[in-house]
Amino acid sequence: MKIQFLPSSRAGKWSAGLILGALAVFLLLVLFGELLDVLPEGLISVTVVLAIAAAIMAAISGLSALVRYKDRAVLVYAAVILGLAVSVIVLTSVWADIN
Repeated sequence: MKIQFLPSSRAGKWSAGLILGALAVFLLLVLFGELLDVLPEGLISVTVVLAIAAAIMAAISGLSALVRYKDRAVLVYAAVILGLAVSVIVLTSVWADIN
């Protein structure tokens, strides 16, 4: 059985692109926002929210690619796992703020 790295369906490609974009934004925010202290706080918070939304959308699109199109690419699985991890982190953070 051959392992496929890149997705073949449209939903899988969206999923992979969104998660790679979200990871790139997170890494750039850590580099420029935290280590170099170049970006203002308002820009950092807006960008983090957009990156979290992209990661969650990647998980939804990846689940669609897995279930509907039977796309079994490594990037699709990674997008689903990372997107669900971001969702759990956000939900636990919201839950902790409520209690």
